Amino acid sequence: MGREEPAKYESFRMLDLGEDTFREWDEELLEQQFRKLWSGPGHVWTYHGNIIGIIRRGHCDAGRYLDRLLDEMQRMEDLEPFEMTLIIENMAGRTESGKDGGAYLLRSHPGLQKKAEDVMQRLISARSADPGMDERAQRAISRYKMRS
Repeated sequence: MGREEPAKYESFRMLDLGEDTFREWDEELLEQQFRKLWSGPGHVWTYHGNIIGIIRRGHCDAGRYLDRLLDEMQRMEDLEPFEMTLIIENMAGRTESGKDGGAYLLRSHPGLQKKAEDVMQRLISARSADPGMDERAQRAISRYKMRS
């Protein structure tokens, strides 16, 4: 915002909003994304990625929402194969560093590591069982394993 709309950004900064406001906003956004998560086939990965992005901002209780996300992910092994690939990519991260992925976030929550490993192993196994597994899926799985 500061780069694209400097005047608007300056007005926003002048509001001097506190951390509590950002936390409330992000928690509201997270609740919306969780409600939409299963709203239709082919869109689960989008809301899953949005949830990770909001948690990454650091204004909410990350452990609580990551745990909730892992609970939802326990149902994802029945998704279409391509959507499972996209979920694995969300977890691995799409940038060179992987800092945009769920696996990176989970590193700072050791109490969730075992649950994450179990959920992801089931998801990866389900995706790997598809006879039509393509190169993109293989890359996503490899990246996730390197980064988790």
